Amino acid sequence: MINNTPTSAIWAMVMAAGRGTRLKQLTATRPKALVKVTGKPLIELVLNNLKDQGFTHVVINLHHFGDQIIDFIAKNPLGLNIYFSDESKQLLDTGGALLKALPYFPPEEPIMVHNVDIISNLNLSELRDKFIKSAAAAAVVVQDRSSSRKLLFNDNQQLIGWKNETSLDYKWANDPVQSYHSLAFSGIHFFYPKLFQDLLLESCSIIDVYLKLARNNRIIALQAHNNLWFDLGKIEDLSEIELQLKANIYVKD
Repeated sequence: MINNTPTSAIWAMVMAAGRGTRLKQLTATRPKALVKVTGKPLIELVLNNLKDQGFTHVVINLHHFGDQIIDFIAKNPLGLNIYFSDESKQLLDTGGALLKALPYFPPEEPIMVHNVDIISNLNLSELRDKFIKSAAAAAVVVQDRSSSRKLLFNDNQQLIGWKNETSLDYKWANDPVQSYHSLAFSGIHFFYPKLFQDLLLESCSIIDVYLKLARNNRIIALQAHNNLWFDLGKIEDLSEIELQLKANIYVKD
């Protein structure tokens, strides 16, 4: 743990344990979190953005070359309270990673989760406020954009399902319905830890967990409207992302 004690705590988790296999040679000897975009590692871009938007405490999960992330943070203090959730013995997927990290979080406080490969100019502080005011148990940040996989919501913005647009496979929280609207997941979501208190730790997808919990809990869409959002999933995307970032005020000296 790296500790810089603030006056009040605003919590986030950065998902940084993935192997990043689609980035090919870029992750052969380093974690995805340390792949550089415009000269800076993804983890630095994300953490600086969280700090700028008021977050103070961050849990980072680790697996693939996790020791390199620890070393980077130790050598580059970012003015945050940083904790590490170790998945070196078993990669737990996005749902299991959250369940393993639960002991770090105050049970009654709202937590934001942010994938390390997401770069955006979303107003995270505003989204957090909207989540708190909604009184929902959890909220997924979504966008109206092209994606092969979509989350499905009813007219009350309640999560009811998931759809693979290519294979036309569906997953439902309850019984299938004909009327819904579909939106793309942004890789960012909010929750209250007590929502997961009865779940056993296992490797699982957070979307599958949310669909299960949505049967009896209010899990909603928070739709984001923004000018900048990137998911560095493939090595072929890197050059285009860098070109657009360099022309945007998101990149700071």
